[in-house]
Amino acid sequence: MADFLNGSNVATAALVNGARELVTSGSLLRWAKAGKLFTASQGLEATDVDAATTEADTTPTYALQAPASSDKFVIPLRVSLSLTNDGGGLSTFDISYTKAASQCATKMTLSGTTLNIQNHLTTNPMITGLATAIHTVTASALLTTDYITVAHTHAVDAALTTGLPGMNSLSWIVDLSNMGIILTQSAALLIHTYTASSAGKTVPVITWAELDSSDF
Repeated sequence: MADFLNGSNVATAALVNGARELVTSGSLLRWAKAGKLFTASQGLEATDVDAATTEADTTPTYALQAPASSDKFVIPLRVSLSLTNDGGGLSTFDISYTKAASQCATKMTLSGTTLNIQNHLTTNPMITGLATAIHTVTASALLTTDYITVAHTHAVDAALTTGLPGMNSLSWIVDLSNMGIILTQSAALLIHTYTASSAGKTVPVITWAELDSSDF
């Protein structure tokens, strides 16, 4: 029985149990085993990332961008943001995704500082992906027709100073795995963090899959 393809697209025998029933695993485990899951974040020694002090399409705090190719598909799975400093101001978080870069009114460009990216399969050598994950982003101007917001929240005003006494951080976790967002041709997931203060800071964890047509 060799009707199944492994992570290298090589025909291989299916796994069956004693009753000759097909043994399968969930998508996440299969993608992880094939080296197709990635997470971006920062090390313990890194400085927490500054939130924007003005809300604008050109200043997302974080971005996950697909490669320019049309044959690689980036699937955002999960975003976690920890608010570690609000400077006494109101903090808001938004997650959006864009069209393919060339489909935006002005072709979208993104620049920023690279986040640490690690594959979920810890082989030696590690498998590297094609998507980019950056912080402190500068984006070209986007129209409201170039992107759509899929998640929004805001913290209690001055939550970490006076709003919620005793709290030293707040976390926002968004599960995107069931939304079916597929980024390709330089489309991007944009994450805006904003505080009405210059002291707002966050720590990100962004997880995604990088798939080929044969993975669907």
